[in-house]
Amino acid sequence: YLTGIASGDLVGTMATTEKAGNLTQKSINATFADGKLNGTKLPVADGEQANFAIVLAKEGSGLSLVVVDLDGAGVERKKLESLDPTHPQAQLTFSDAQAARLGAAGEGWAVAQDVLNRAAVLMAFEQLGCADRAFQITFDFTMNRFAFGRPIASFQSLKHRMADMYAAREVARSNCYWAAWALEN
Repeated sequence: YLTGIASGDLVGTMATTEKAGNLTQKSINATFADGKLNGTKLPVADGEQANFAIVLAKEGSGLSLVVVDLDGAGVERKKLESLDPTHPQAQLTFSDAQAARLGAAGEGWAVAQDVLNRAAVLMAFEQLGCADRAFQITFDFTMNRFAFGRPIASFQSLKHRMADMYAAREVARSNCYWAAWALEN
């Protein structure tokens, strides 16, 4: 899988959640036994496009991570409506799908939590980038829009809002850098 990912020939996804709400150990109902995966995962980011998934599933009395070929037998994909078209989501249903455990049995929860914490930091930076772009679009608009013969950016109420947005964005940037530092250390 790593060679395919590195070359861009394969796309992978991680399937952990099975319903709305917080992910907990008790919320996992998918099962893995004797090389077979059963259950449903949703929403799964890029689930329609991915070639394989790493799935969090019950195995014995613990949770394990298993890898499954999404083009294989026993896998059904269903596109879900998404609020963000840049992050399509799908429902994946597994019915005796061939799968292989990654790592030791029962250690999936700890590994999944570590991966999700790392992904949260990356997602925070993505959101910061979106906020930066939105701020720049707003700034350009207010500088180039005129009312009563002057740029609307010169109006005090807009200056205050722009200053508040700038400050909030800088706090978010600081939090992103701190999270990245904490993750590294």
